[in-house]
Amino acid sequence: MAGHGLAVLLARAGQGVEERDRDAAPVFRDVPFDGPFVVGDQIAVTGHDLVAGLRGLDAAAVVWGPDGRRVPVGTVVEVVSGEVVGLRVEL
Repeated sequence: MAGHGLAVLLARAGQGVEERDRDAAPVFRDVPFDGPFVVGDQIAVTGHDLVAGLRGLDAAAVVWGPDGRRVPVGTVVEVVSGEVVGLRVEL
């Protein structure tokens, strides 16, 4: 499900920002798939956590990206934005 994939991406990006000072890539926490009725809440919570972590950081600050590589904050924002724009909802 695309919505759950977005929640996973947001959670990984948020954790990478939160744990940016680690020497090694974080062990990313799982976002369980608990059915289609909770995906919206998962997106809201993981997105909020990412935004809270990004506050006050310069776009050039280096964080752990969702793929486990060190990248500038601006790159994380571009990747997440691209995924959100590209998200297609199937009815």
